[in-house]
Amino acid sequence: MITIRKLISSDYDDFYNMRIGMLESSTKDYTAGSSDWKNASKEQVMAYLRESEEASDNFVLGAFLQNSLVGMVGFRRETRAAVLHKGSTWGLFEKSEFKDNEIEKTLLNEVIKIVRGYDDFEYIRTVQNASNLEKLNLFFGLGFKQYGHEERSMRVEEKYFDQVYLKLVV
Repeated sequence: MITIRKLISSDYDDFYNMRIGMLESSTKDYTAGSSDWKNASKEQVMAYLRESEEASDNFVLGAFLQNSLVGMVGFRRETRAAVLHKGSTWGLFEKSEFKDNEIEKTLLNEVIKIVRGYDDFEYIRTVQNASNLEKLNLFFGLGFKQYGHEERSMRVEEKYFDQVYLKLVV
């Protein structure tokens, strides 16, 4: 049975190791690189978990199977008054050996449930690699709609990737 909960400071090691692993194994799917995280201070990484612990609109959810972190997703709400009505997912990931368990879908459904409770909140955004059809179909299946396409928006080594901009009105 998969358990979903907000990650907290005591989850630091699991969070950090998962984040490094996902950035190393899926370089074309994330704008952050593993070196960005390896070079970040512990305090910089802990800031994500502290926000998740506090009564913040920003959080990181973890998916656990028998006390082992097997997936994660982050959410960050905009802070400026003119754009406070929206926020973005980041870092959606599930360990490859658990792909059949629909962990990413479960995590996204929990994000949707949480943000529907926010005052004056209208939609969730995400940016995905246009060549990752499995991930795009996951978002489309949850009702996300495409509102933009940026060509050559990411460069990994010498290869370029397009990105697709999606949103879900909640």
